[in-house]
Amino acid sequence: MDLLYTMLVPFIIAGVALYAMGHRVDVYTALVHGAGEGLNTLMRIIPSLIALLAAVHMLRASGALDLAAQVLAPVLDRLGIPPETAMLVLIRPISGSA
Repeated sequence: MDLLYTMLVPFIIAGVALYAMGHRVDVYTALVHGAGEGLNTLMRIIPSLIALLAAVHMLRASGALDLAAQVLAPVLDRLGIPPETAMLVLIRPISGSA
């Protein structure tokens, strides 16, 4: 089983290469195009990501997240949500991730 996990990535790469050869796809051009789209996406989200990380750091440093977690702990406990995850519950709505 360890051999399967070790060889999984090389098998996937080989499978993609064989599929591309069979469908006559220019893999290099597709790779460059995909990398360009990835960089464009990164440039769009990096300002929001930096702002979010700064806001979370400030909330943690001020103790506001810990205070909110303590306040919400009884409610989360009744809902069956571990109180240790309170910070995640508070941060997720403003993170914009699905």
